[in-house]
Amino acid sequence: MYFREFLSSRSYQDITSMELSKFYVALGTLLCIVLRVLATPFADTSSPDDDYILNNFENVTAVTNTTLLLQCPKKTDNTQWRLLNDANSVKGKLLKADSDMFEFRPVTPQDEGIYACFANETSIIKRYNLTVFEPPHFTKKMQKLIVKPAGNMVRLNCKAGGIPPPNITWYRDDKSPPKRELGDIKTNHWSLVLEDSVPNDKGNYTCVVCNVVGCINFTFVVDVVGVKDEPTNFFTIGIVAAIGAVIVFSVITFMCIHFRQKIKREKREKMIAVETARAAIKTTQWTKKVIIEKMTNASENVSEPLVC
Repeated sequence: MYFREFLSSRSYQDITSMELSKFYVALGTLLCIVLRVLATPFADTSSPDDDYILNNFENVTAVTNTTLLLQCPKKTDNTQWRLLNDANSVKGKLLKADSDMFEFRPVTPQDEGIYACFANETSIIKRYNLTVFEPPHFTKKMQKLIVKPAGNMVRLNCKAGGIPPPNITWYRDDKSPPKRELGDIKTNHWSLVLEDSVPNDKGNYTCVVCNVVGCINFTFVVDVVGVKDEPTNFFTIGIVAAIGAVIVFSVITFMCIHFRQKIKREKREKMIAVETARAAIKTTQWTKKVIIEKMTNASENVSEPLVC
């Protein structure tokens, strides 16, 4: 206050030594106050509970088919383990009580979630965010040997699963990316395709499947069979032609004999039928003649007079 009135009401020519001394005293007091404020550290308003809240969340990773043990940092008389609905909730499914440990034996993909140990119904001691990884694995059985005729399409399927989803790399005879002399090699996420295959496409084709847990591989042995050009063998052709001629002649001869016998059989059957008919006619005529003669004799016997 004195310092402000001094500067506003007096000129520098009217300043006496006493007043100048008071001015220095006031200026020094002001500087001491400023230095004390700057030198005093800011008060730490955080509490141990705040640090505990920040540090009571832990990310945990595990691999399927292994064993995982969660340990609660504080042991109480009524420790509870729950599977929480979300990270900011105290509500969830009660899993275990009266134990400071929770064990997964074995770990499965369905175990992924947020777990917490409680001192009572609402007081969380610690939360664990469990992430489950699964090693890559092939989802179907594959055939190792693939044999195709030249000109056909060759498709190699190498489908796999895992958590996180794995990636795939193809090799031909331990070289990647695979190449061919004629045409292109088409690949999608899980398969390799060779269109219009040729004998030069044969070889070992390997798929390598990897994620953060590890890698697996499978090798296909591909063989493409082509048609070979052979020199003309006239001797073989002659033998085949002769055999063919013999077969044809035999067939024709057999057919001729068969039809000839058939014609003879039909003629014989016809002659038998004619003779049978003639015999039947003669028999009928003879029978009629006998009947007529009997009738004539009978009539003559009736017309003769009785002799006494």
